Amino acid sequence: MSAAQILAPMPSPFQEVLTPEAIDFLVDLESRFGPRRRELLAERVARQRRLDAGESLEFLTSPARAGRRSHGGSGLRPAAAPSGP
Repeated sequence: MSAAQILAPMPSPFQEVLTPEAIDFLVDLESRFGPRRRELLAERVARQRRLDAGESLEFLTSPARAGRRSHGGSGLRPAAAPSGP
């Protein structure tokens, strides 16, 4: 038995897709990533409110700075193109 149940009526195409295994998978995703997803959505709402209040967008001035953003950039750089034939 799944940890979650869908109580609303489901047309047959949904029943084919939302199997007990699929529902278990969704429950697992939500338990693992739900808190972070909600956090990011709240940050998005807060950012939009600031923009609506007149805060300006901050565009990067050079591509070299893209990986060093203070708001969570990974710092990863693209791999160098292979040299030679």
